[in-house]
Amino acid sequence: MDNTPGHTDSRESRGWVGKAAQVVPLTALVAVLVAAPMALLVTYSFRESSFFGVGDGPTLDQYRRVFENDSTRRLMVRTGLVAIVAGTAVTCLSLVVSYTLSFRLRSRTAMILLGVVVASAVASLLVRILAWGSILAKNGIINETLERIGLITDPIDSLFFSPLAVGITMTYLYLPFGILIVHSSMHGINPSNIEASRDLGAGRWRTVANVVVPQARTGMAGAFALTAMLASADFVTPRLVGGPTGLMVGSLVQDLALTAGDTPGAAALAISFVVLFIVALGCIALILKVLLKGLKLLEMPFNSMASRVVRNKPAMIDRRSWSTPITMLVLVYLVVPTFLVVLFSFNESRTTGLPMTGLTTKWYPEIVGRAGFAESLRGSLMVASFAVVMATAIAVPFAFAMNRSRGAAARLLWLIVVLPVMIPGVVLGSALFAATEKTGIPLGLATTAVVHVVLLVSEITLIVYARLSGLDGRMIEAARDLGSSPSRALRTVTLPLLLPAIIGAALLAAAVSLDEVFVTTFTLGPDNTLPIWLFGQARRGLSPGINAVGAMLLFGTLLSFVLAITIGKRSVLDREA
Repeated sequence: MDNTPGHTDSRESRGWVGKAAQVVPLTALVAVLVAAPMALLVTYSFRESSFFGVGDGPTLDQYRRVFENDSTRRLMVRTGLVAIVAGTAVTCLSLVVSYTLSFRLRSRTAMILLGVVVASAVASLLVRILAWGSILAKNGIINETLERIGLITDPIDSLFFSPLAVGITMTYLYLPFGILIVHSSMHGINPSNIEASRDLGAGRWRTVANVVVPQARTGMAGAFALTAMLASADFVTPRLVGGPTGLMVGSLVQDLALTAGDTPGAAALAISFVVLFIVALGCIALILKVLLKGLKLLEMPFNSMASRVVRNKPAMIDRRSWSTPITMLVLVYLVVPTFLVVLFSFNESRTTGLPMTGLTTKWYPEIVGRAGFAESLRGSLMVASFAVVMATAIAVPFAFAMNRSRGAAARLLWLIVVLPVMIPGVVLGSALFAATEKTGIPLGLATTAVVHVVLLVSEITLIVYARLSGLDGRMIEAARDLGSSPSRALRTVTLPLLLPAIIGAALLAAAVSLDEVFVTTFTLGPDNTLPIWLFGQARRGLSPGINAVGAMLLFGTLLSFVLAITIGKRSVLDREA
């Protein structure tokens, strides 16, 4: 081998070029489509309003309008309360379900139920929102059932088109994500610690408070923060189930940007609320930190005594606990609404609730033949196809760079990956809308497809990175020892092992793209995708035809999920073989 300085410098130069090629595409994409539009949005918030334009500045007039308007202040308070209540409900229910799946059920049963949770998470967002129209409406299941058993004589109007409906629906929407986050945080809890606590005389509630909560608090905090932030920026749910009294800040931001043409006003409102809400979450975190400090102090004694009390004893399943039946009810809560969407798509009546007057399939050809359906479906497929291919091509090399990086470089790469998903959709959408106005880039399917690339690349990168981190490095070393070059080892060993994860991640990303509403609303312009078309149809009124489209979306996303899981399972079996 040539060890001359010139040869070494050349090899190092090629190495740096290769690393740059791995990280530059995603870095540039995030800089152009996330960082620059967000900076522009902040700048616009200090400018005067102009009809579908931006006036002079700098000025604080936009922020004065936000804080001096009574209705806007009330809207911000309502949004914050609904988001915090939804976050609290999701966190508490996630704790119960995660505790049951981790410590109360057999592993096989727990895995099946966890699969139900994951399937609920990837099911179509619009489908899950529409489901609550069939439950909470005047002719919905709750009102019809209460009337038939004689508890009420007239429908309860406050169930639908109200903040209560928004809170219930948002809890339902974001609960699967909360369960997954809290459940992952419980992997480090030793079941023996729980049994040691019980053997030392602590009851079930005290055991959970002293052992489980302190060790799962990071996941609980993450579930609460994620739910609260997503709920606070949601404008789709309030539109469909909130009515005039259930609208939230995201709805007003959308109206200001897209309907009123007041980009500076939308920017100031979005930024003001996000900053205030983050401050509020910080205050809540400090309060909870003080409350949990005592629990944390009690964590160590249980941990230190656990190995002596039940060193080799398996965790005991206490079937008298309420956590298991509560978990089953929560899973019913997650599954039944989506089932109702499919059921009512076959209703002979034109209503999406009770009574069922008969079964028919007429709504499927009726909705497929409706004006705009074929064009919107074609638009969705075009956007998803382009976005998935490009996002995969960018994400896989970036995952390799993340796997090899350490220290500050690794933290920077992680920030680049998570930044697009950290920003609420309505805020990022407003920023992108402002950027297109500034640059003159036309709105439409092409712009939306490019934006979807940056939305999907984070998800694909994280999945591929997780698989790459779990690879057995000895296999690659063996290939190198047998004389393979780095590029040949990559083609013949690494990529075949990664291929199932890449395909699974691409399928999940396709499901996400086919269901994306929040950012797409701001970038689509006069064109349509299927979720946006369905959103527009649903705002005019629910019907079995809308449920039929929802059912098709549901089957499409679940099919992608099942294929991804199947491919991943085959990968595991092949690796074990």
